[in-house]
Amino acid sequence: MLAEAKGGHVSGQDLSAALGVTRAAVAKAVGSLREAGYGIESAPRRGHRLVSRPDRLTQAEVVHGLASKDLGRSVHHFERCGTTQAVARQLAEEGAPHGTLVVAEVQTAARGRLGREYCSPAGGIWCTLIRRGPMPTVRAPLVPLAAGVAVADAVSAVAGVTAAVKWPNDVMVGGRKVAGILTELAAEEQRVRYILVGTGVNVNVDPAEFPPEVAATAGSLGAIAGRRVGRAALLQRYLERLEVLYGDLCAGRLEAVLDAWRAMPNSIGKAIRTTTSEGVAEGFATGIDGDGALLVRRDDGAMVRLLAGDVVEYPDGRP
Repeated sequence: MLAEAKGGHVSGQDLSAALGVTRAAVAKAVGSLREAGYGIESAPRRGHRLVSRPDRLTQAEVVHGLASKDLGRSVHHFERCGTTQAVARQLAEEGAPHGTLVVAEVQTAARGRLGREYCSPAGGIWCTLIRRGPMPTVRAPLVPLAAGVAVADAVSAVAGVTAAVKWPNDVMVGGRKVAGILTELAAEEQRVRYILVGTGVNVNVDPAEFPPEVAATAGSLGAIAGRRVGRAALLQRYLERLEVLYGDLCAGRLEAVLDAWRAMPNSIGKAIRTTTSEGVAEGFATGIDGDGALLVRRDDGAMVRLLAGDVVEYPDGRP
């Protein structure tokens, strides 16, 4: 109610009547909000006015103004946890509904692809979504592409920078990685039980926090944009865009997702080096197929189809 007043005062009497509680209960609630980091000014005969909000991705901050129908409507917020992926997995096995979001201010044991350590200090968005729906397992490889598009869209819109998607699951700005996506599938009888979509975005992370091994390639949106970027606004935009794309996947509109990925600045047309379980190859990325696989013309002329692997891009040709 204070937020909807847009900086104006709301009287204690009006709050008391609307909420069906005593004036003393209103005063206690205002005190609790202040302890949680909300800046609230109170004046006799005028009431209470919201002047600032904490930079925390709590249920209240994520849901207020969120336009999605299901994604992010139930939020499990932690100041610190090992990984949001582990928490979300447990919640999913216990029956947590579609759209449940687990978010942490700091992760202490995060891992990325291939079990690599993932830096996730204060200032970023570290979250995992539980997604359910009538989807065959063969469509699951398109989920990271959809999530990448949603993150890149949110980064471009909220941070005001040009984001690119790097196959299969990274988001780049100015050649630096600002976000990564890690998906985990639980399925039975060729049908998806649930999908966990872990997303990490370096929003206002201090670049000094990056480990030495990634300092040259990682980027922080705040540092790139030259200002603090609204984490809640970025997370909301991501959830809203992803809900649309995930709906396309569940409904079988696969080309809508593929076309959205192709419309973003992406890996296609770039010289690349790829590392897979079969070894290292160099060539040019020529496109993605209907399954989301990367099509690469190797230097020896052979065409290969990659469903997974590490890719290094060389936008200006070979190094």
